[in-house]
Amino acid sequence: MSDYKIHMTGRVIKMKNEFEKVATQHGDRLKVISIEHLKELREITEDFKEQEELNDFQKWIINELYQFEIPEEEFKINSIILVAIHHPFYAKVDFIVEGKKKTFLSLVRSDFNKTEEYIRKFTGERGYSIKEEKNCRSKD
Repeated sequence: MSDYKIHMTGRVIKMKNEFEKVATQHGDRLKVISIEHLKELREITEDFKEQEELNDFQKWIINELYQFEIPEEEFKINSIILVAIHHPFYAKVDFIVEGKKKTFLSLVRSDFNKTEEYIRKFTGERGYSIKEEKNCRSKD
């Protein structure tokens, strides 16, 4: 993807950098990818899948969650926004049972609503349309 910035105007580069900065301020990582790079992303994913030893969950993510087809919408889709939401895998939770403190580990769920809110705000203020795709399944 080294030629990615060559195809963008200075205004688009500035907006993309601002968008990534907003995500960083929320503790997330974000990349705006031109749809022209979907084929390349698919190849990278396939190479990764073949070269790495993946557990069943990682295989499920790659085989079932990733989609490389552009959905048809009422507006033209030019880019894809990829967001990695930071959160710990678990949190320590303290309970008092019969007067004794017991500590357990509990899975943590990401705050997807917060992420969606700042993304919609950022894109809406700049006149962009956005379509959310959660848990996209691969096309058959």
